[in-house]
Amino acid sequence: MLKPNCPPSELTYQQGYQQALEDFAIAPLFSHVSTYSDADFDATWMNLTQSDRLALPS
Repeated sequence: MLKPNCPPSELTYQQGYQQALEDFAIAPLFSHVSTYSDADFDATWMNLTQSDRLALPS
């Protein structure tokens, strides 16, 4: 847990955001999710609409 060096009333938004990432272990979660792979995943079962497909990065 990060320990702020100022009173809670003086925390900036960014410091609060970083504190939450640390408190709830979000950074390690993002790390695991970004490298997740499932050999049984088949995207054809997703039933994407045309607008969904266009919104995905290529």
